[in-house]
Amino acid sequence: MGLMRGISGFSTLGWSPWVEQRPVGDRMDGTMFLFLFFIQCVPVTCITQPHPPPADTHYVAVSSNIEICGFTCDKGGSYWLIRSGRSILEYICKGAIQKTPNKCIRMDVSSGCCNISNAQKSDSGVYTLEYRPEHGDVQKHSTTYKVIGPVFISNITSSPSDSGEKVTMSVWYSGEEATVTWTWNGGSLSERHQLGDGNKTLTVPSTDTGIFSVCVTNPVGDKYCSQYTAPPPDVKPSPTRRVKRIGIIGAVFPLIIVCMWIFKPMTSRYVKSLFKPSPMALKSSSSCTTCDTLCSCSS
Repeated sequence: MGLMRGISGFSTLGWSPWVEQRPVGDRMDGTMFLFLFFIQCVPVTCITQPHPPPADTHYVAVSSNIEICGFTCDKGGSYWLIRSGRSILEYICKGAIQKTPNKCIRMDVSSGCCNISNAQKSDSGVYTLEYRPEHGDVQKHSTTYKVIGPVFISNITSSPSDSGEKVTMSVWYSGEEATVTWTWNGGSLSERHQLGDGNKTLTVPSTDTGIFSVCVTNPVGDKYCSQYTAPPPDVKPSPTRRVKRIGIIGAVFPLIIVCMWIFKPMTSRYVKSLFKPSPMALKSSSSCTTCDTLCSCSS
């Protein structure tokens, strides 16, 4: 009878109450059974802390103004402007009372904005505007302001490859949050041109000559451009030109020899005439007396 019950557990459907329940009772105690029961059957509720939304980022040029708006005062209360955990402005709606230790901060009541004049890089940071109503919860909004200086290109250098088939141009500039763009002869680059190092380098074939322009811009609208003129590669004489030069020299040289041989008698007579003494000189030399102690002849 027990054998029949054991065989009946292996049905064609692959399941039997006797086969499934027996291992659970044999291998698991009550604690483990309850643990698995709660994991499989009891829903788990996850409690998470809501994350604040990411702060907006605004770029401001050096010596310009940082404008922060939102001081509406629709329901009274007060506003606090905090930077790096420190209050730099307190504005009380009732009576439009402004409290700030910074003389560069000015409040425009009509527009509901405050301005930080002559902003410098030290004014960069996260600005949090807190609204504290007379009744209710505090409302916060954060904005990141980054003060950046102008861009400037100091130099453009070029270096050929070892084989001389390519030339790499590099731009040297100063400025934050800069974007570098290249153009070739006033148009876009070719597929043969390769940019690298954040567009700071441009590698082109040495045969691509012309004007390469590079511009550096930043988010506040500053732009500085410079140009580099790629010279043509050195033109080396082809074998055909070498053969022509050798042929010309070989044809001219025999002609020079023939001319020298033809005009040799005339040339020799002309040279002899130059060095032949005149009759007056011969007569004068014959009338000379004996030389004196200084070996000079007297006429």
